[in-house]
Amino acid sequence: MVRRKPWAAVNFLLPVAVVFAIQPYKWWSRFTMVLLAAGMIGLAYCIDRAPARTSTAAKAVVVVLAAVGLWLCSAKVDQTITAARILHLLTLPREERTIGKIAYPPFEWVDTIDRHARIAVDTTTPAVGSAPHILFFYPLFGSHFERRVYPLAGRSEAEFHRR
Repeated sequence: MVRRKPWAAVNFLLPVAVVFAIQPYKWWSRFTMVLLAAGMIGLAYCIDRAPARTSTAAKAVVVVLAAVGLWLCSAKVDQTITAARILHLLTLPREERTIGKIAYPPFEWVDTIDRHARIAVDTTTPAVGSAPHILFFYPLFGSHFERRVYPLAGRSEAEFHRR
């Protein structure tokens, strides 16, 4: 593509590079999926242009690697979420598929409180990283972000009560 149609290559690779450059957290997979698309197109192009024997071997390698990738996605990486468990969870009624019941039992109490409750979180604890933000508490916001979540970052008891 670079030799025959350089502008086609630029029109394909430049947007990918720009999107990659302006996104936050560059190495989080959800932000870099566009690189996967570029890589897959390049891989398919290379396999298509390779000599017959090399192309056949490359296709076999790609199929094996895809199978390994699928297996890794469903392997017991964190000992709780597997492909079989995901399929089982999908058969549960909607009200039983909550963060607390499925992935993180310490948040199960959130399912029992009012939909529009206000929740205050002590962000000074080491488990939270002593950060003054509440980003890591997204399950507390509710499935439709209907709850208000406030940080309690007071360093003293008086400041805590004031907040």
